[in-house]
Amino acid sequence: MLTTDVKNVLFNGVVTPILGRSSFKFMAHLRYGNLDGAKNWIEHNQKLGVNLLRVFGETQYWEGHPMFGSPPILSDVWDYGALENGHRPTEVTGLNARMLRDLFSLSAQTGMAFEYVVDATMKHADPPIPWGTIGHCVRQTLSFMRKLQQEFPKALIMVSTHNEWDAHSRGAWEADYGDADRTKALN
Repeated sequence: MLTTDVKNVLFNGVVTPILGRSSFKFMAHLRYGNLDGAKNWIEHNQKLGVNLLRVFGETQYWEGHPMFGSPPILSDVWDYGALENGHRPTEVTGLNARMLRDLFSLSAQTGMAFEYVVDATMKHADPPIPWGTIGHCVRQTLSFMRKLQQEFPKALIMVSTHNEWDAHSRGAWEADYGDADRTKALN
């Protein structure tokens, strides 16, 4: 659903009115190298007056999955096995780097702004990924994005570190209901 409630954001020192929407599957275009599909989606949204897409880094085409696909649905954006064992990444993976580079390039080419959510599903992992380890994923992503901003100075990218942490995380459910198993908590 689109709204006409336009907000202003400061982009590169310029106050810019934005009309945004979540685009849950956008990064899947980049994941699979479908740049034409990504450009078509950007163009479609720009025709509607949308100039900011909220996108999720841990995304694939979600057919057959709930909205966010929980537990984590991509094991190659981050090495989930290593994360679950407490390994703290020292850089982004090759796939993650390529997707982010394409995101910055598309933003610079098209003028579309993006709100990039780093942790969409890591907080759902079972067994849980330690909070500090997720923080390292966020830090590595931000460090890599800083380099990309220098390479693509016209790219308009904002970062959200976690998607609705309190609403969706295992820890929040456990604190609210005493059990991280949502099925039991809701019954």
